[in-house]
Amino acid sequence: RAAAEQGDGLDDAAPADWVREYVQSRGNHFPDLDHMGEALAHQLSQDRPPHAEGFEVTARHRLAVTHGLTVRTVPADVMVEWTRRFDLHRRRLLLSESLGPSSRAFAVAFQLALSEHDAELTAMAEAAAAPDEATRRLLKVALTNTLAAAILMPYGAFQRTAEETGYDMARLQARFGVSYEQAAHRLTTLSRPTARGVPFFLMR
Repeated sequence: RAAAEQGDGLDDAAPADWVREYVQSRGNHFPDLDHMGEALAHQLSQDRPPHAEGFEVTARHRLAVTHGLTVRTVPADVMVEWTRRFDLHRRRLLLSESLGPSSRAFAVAFQLALSEHDAELTAMAEAAAAPDEATRRLLKVALTNTLAAAILMPYGAFQRTAEETGYDMARLQARFGVSYEQAAHRLTTLSRPTARGVPFFLMR
């Protein structure tokens, strides 16, 4: 899931297989990304605009104020086959109206992850020594997805909630405003030595 949420190019099996094996070799756990996600989630909670509710509103505000980037929801017939597009020239993220709330929030989190930590994500992808440029790009997408999930579902808060609720998926979804699959995937990443979760493995 990490490589597929926002990326493209997955028809090329070789890069996708390499990235999948790399992520699995790390136990699907990237401590640096978890720490970045927690720090940014905390900043968002501190910088929440007056009367704003929910992650998406706060994240959109940060993108606009900090990065000069706007987010627009666009009719599906205008977007055609796209669900999200980044217009670099006009500094705006375009999201299809067909996206549900959790998918829209993830798309915003993905863009926020890139805007805040592009240099770190690039360095991590390069340090992995991927065999070619296509694989390196796909790995960066996977890492950015991981960071986006860590922003939406900060490690400490998510792990504690999972333990306290007995891994109640409905309550995890409601607490963090995510889909079933987003919450399920996050459960597979809970390998922090001081706060481990149940070692789940996700299958579709």
